[in-house]
Amino acid sequence: MAEYSAVPDISFVGLSPGPQANYAAPSKVNAIMACGKPLLAATGGDTAEMITRTGTGFTVPPGDASALRAALVAIAAEGRQGLADRGRDALAFSRAELSTEVGIRRVAAILSECSIQEGRRK
Repeated sequence: MAEYSAVPDISFVGLSPGPQANYAAPSKVNAIMACGKPLLAATGGDTAEMITRTGTGFTVPPGDASALRAALVAIAAEGRQGLADRGRDALAFSRAELSTEVGIRRVAAILSECSIQEGRRK
C-alpha cells in the first residue's frame, strides 16, 4: 500500500451511502493515513467526522457532485504544501490513535476492566 500511496498528493475514498458508512471506517482510510497522505472522502458518519475533526483531509456527501467540485477547488487552492501538512497530520493521528499497538492497548485495558468487574461480583 505504501508504494502506491506515495505517488498522489491526496487519495480519494468513496463509500456508498448506507448504515455501515455511519459507524465504520474502511481499512483503506487508516492505511492511507498511515502512509502520511490526506484524504478526499465521499462519505458521512464516523469517517467524515474523523477526517474533519483531525484536519487530515476533505469530505463530501456521497453522490453530491457540487460538493465534490467545491472540494476539488479547495484542494487546488491549498496546494502541495498544504496537502503535505495535512498528510503529516494524518500520519501523526494514525500513529497516535489508529496503530495496531494502540488498538492492542485499548483492548487489553477493556479486558482488564472486565476482569476486575468480574472479580468484584464473586
